[in-house]
Amino acid sequence: MESYTVDRQFVQLLLEYCAQHQLPVESMLADHQASEEVLNRSRLPFSFYVALMEDAAARLDDELLGLHLVQQIRLSHLGTVGLAQLASGNWQQIIDRVLRYSGLWANVFADKLEVTNDYAQLTQVCRLPEGHPDSLSFHHAVFNVGMAQALAPIFSSRPLLPIAVGFRHAPVSSDGELEAFFGPNISFNQEHDWIRYSIADLNEAIGGEPDPEVLAMLDAACEEQLKKLSFQGEPEWLRSVRKYVIQTLPLGAPVLADASKAASLSVRQLRRYLAAAGTGFRELVDDVRRELASQYLKDRNLSLVDIALMLGYTEQSAFQRAYQRWYGRSPGQSRAA
Repeated sequence: MESYTVDRQFVQLLLEYCAQHQLPVESMLADHQASEEVLNRSRLPFSFYVALMEDAAARLDDELLGLHLVQQIRLSHLGTVGLAQLASGNWQQIIDRVLRYSGLWANVFADKLEVTNDYAQLTQVCRLPEGHPDSLSFHHAVFNVGMAQALAPIFSSRPLLPIAVGFRHAPVSSDGELEAFFGPNISFNQEHDWIRYSIADLNEAIGGEPDPEVLAMLDAACEEQLKKLSFQGEPEWLRSVRKYVIQTLPLGAPVLADASKAASLSVRQLRRYLAAAGTGFRELVDDVRRELASQYLKDRNLSLVDIALMLGYTEQSAFQRAYQRWYGRSPGQSRAA
């Protein structure tokens, strides 16, 4: 199985949409060599999902398939992550779970959050290198960025309106459909896909008081699924590099040359493999630190100083700045949530 996969529910949503529009679903699946064994997996190759969506868009002659598809999404398509979001107390907590668990939906993205005094911007960085045959089309970009918008009526009686939205792609003709869904402030030809929300809106309560025990239980289930996923379909060299980074962080900064030895590769080979996976060594170390930080914060016996040292930071302040960059809030705020 390839490294990048998507949850079966998203493929099922696409197939349901195709059937609703009288497309020959069985013929399409046969064209893409989708066996019953593949369709019964909990996760399917991302390349298959990409090809199927492009095929559907072409057959329907629909430049806005991603928009039309995301408007059909339901909570059941989001699995345990959706339940954890539903149990959250405000939009900030919902976005926080997107950052932590979106890999359960599709592990081809690295979500990042930038927070200022006025807004929070969720940026979705595709791990695939530019020009890769499975690189995200405009259909996928609109679908991914629009998920929170489409699900807002489920989470709250009050609509969540973004301040602005940006896409990597060139402008498309939408006859006002994009503006009706996202609002008037849409930018194109951006470095990454992103959506920006008002801080005031994110902090506003969206329902009754969340049950901390239920939320903790759902978070634990998501973490367990994420842990299992990290070992599925991941090539041996990448597992070896991650293991090296985890073991090295408490002792000091991981070194590319040592990581390549741990993976039985030359430095040049490791750089090439990482580039093909849409990342680099520094980015990989940063991802590992981010994942470990989330896990370590759950252990109340560990102080923030302890966690900083375990992640290879010489100062707690450096860890706090990194955590703010990853999750849009301080580690103390996450621990108190």
